[in-house]
Amino acid sequence: MIYRLRQQKPVWALCNDTACSAAMLLASACSRRLVTQTSRIGSIGVMMSHVSYAGHLAQAGVDITLIYSGAHKVDGNQFEALPAEVRQDMQQRIDAARRMFAEKVAMYTGLSVDAVTGTEAAVFEGQSGIEAGLADELINASDAISVMATALNSNVRGGTMPQLTATEAAAQENQRVMGS
Repeated sequence: MIYRLRQQKPVWALCNDTACSAAMLLASACSRRLVTQTSRIGSIGVMMSHVSYAGHLAQAGVDITLIYSGAHKVDGNQFEALPAEVRQDMQQRIDAARRMFAEKVAMYTGLSVDAVTGTEAAVFEGQSGIEAGLADELINASDAISVMATALNSNVRGGTMPQLTATEAAAQENQRVMGS
């Protein structure tokens, strides 16, 4: 939805703290992504966990009997160790989910899928996020509103906004406010 909207109106993301995993997916769909020096972005990956209480329950003398219908109904349950074939199936599903995630981020940012998966779900701070292609500009958070306002006040139509740097936009806004 964000990606479609950016074709009609500018949609910007400001990461003043953290835009990782799902938040990175949302930010990547925006037409422009601003980050602060200490913000954290990325973590383009997927995780799943399995806990087995089988040993603890056995030690406590607790015996769990699962009654189910369907060969895979209890795959991954916490009452028994994870069988190798179930783990392999889970790994295949999680790898497929990561691929879909990376394909979306690649489509939204213009990066290649290989570049996105090549991050190996790393988290980047500020400038390193720009260098990885996950953000467009480093900005001081206190300048964000004036940068966005300057871009909006330029009356640009369509899905793109002028690519002013934070310094240029802040200077324009300061000039507008001060009247000089």
